[in-house]
Amino acid sequence: MCYTPFISAFTAIIEWVLALILIAFYRKSCLTPFFAVLLFLLGLYQASEYFLCMTERLIWVNIGFIAYSFLPAIGLHSVLHYYNLKRNILLLYMIPVIYTAFSLLQPNFVVSGTCMPVFVQAVTTLSLNSHIGWPYMVYYGGFIGGALAVVWYRYSKIRTASQKKISLALIIGILLMTLPTYALIMVLPSFGIMFPSVLCHFALLLAIFFFWAAYLDARR
Repeated sequence: MCYTPFISAFTAIIEWVLALILIAFYRKSCLTPFFAVLLFLLGLYQASEYFLCMTERLIWVNIGFIAYSFLPAIGLHSVLHYYNLKRNILLLYMIPVIYTAFSLLQPNFVVSGTCMPVFVQAVTTLSLNSHIGWPYMVYYGGFIGGALAVVWYRYSKIRTASQKKISLALIIGILLMTLPTYALIMVLPSFGIMFPSVLCHFALLLAIFFFWAAYLDARR
């Protein structure tokens, strides 16, 4: 038995508990609705890894794909909302909705799913077909990069100490999730196919700092 199931289950519980705490105690923050959903989806992805390893049923790969597909859109949406910037809901969520529909309607979308010693290796149609996979990867990296760019720019313009702390928490959270993930994949290209699994394990750090940002915003 690999130890991925334990790590995934433990991480999912932490993320769901943080989401419940946000909803119960920090509802005054405008970030709470976004971060609670984001934490729930992160936990759902971890749960999908757990159940894949325990049951070997490929449906959990599909559930995990849907869960992590919405993360960049929710993250960018939360940032634009917090800083009162113009946003188009249709454009923000169009790509994850399209790919979710594709994953549900495409026969044999999931090719394989394997529980590895640390991460989960999932192969989907997107992994094998670059023509339909590259827009998804551009969306994923672009939206995360866009959210970081917006926060970084606003951080440089903010004068109040409380808002600077909130922006700093967002910046640290995004960097701690993305930099180790991409560095690991660049050093060990074989981890590329395990990108969602690698990313979502580091996402616990993002969850902690996003929780801190919502907490600070609620106090403010």
